[in-house]
Amino acid sequence: MSSATSPGEPERGLTVSHGWERVYEVDVPARTLTSILEEARVGRVDLLSLDVEGHEVSVLMGLDLELFAPHYILIETNDAEEAIETVLGARYELVERPSPGDALYRVRPQNG
Repeated sequence: MSSATSPGEPERGLTVSHGWERVYEVDVPARTLTSILEEARVGRVDLLSLDVEGHEVSVLMGLDLELFAPHYILIETNDAEEAIETVLGARYELVERPSPGDALYRVRPQNG
């Protein structure tokens, strides 16, 4: 478990960075990225940038890569690079690592 998802860490971060003293939980409905893109009637995605504090694999699993295959995906990988590459499959290739915890992938060229 990363420190970003460790119990107590979000509360400590809010108290330190924002001076908030009271922390509470709120249940909110979740949606897949595919449902959001469909509702917005997005036709094409050139760049998808994901940094969702350890939930990148879940977000990618909610993206239908048959309908929406971003040309580039910039993603915070941290300790989940293998799982991320499993979700992306052979469709994507690693282009570069702009920082130690981030990776830029692009759609592999199709062989004619």
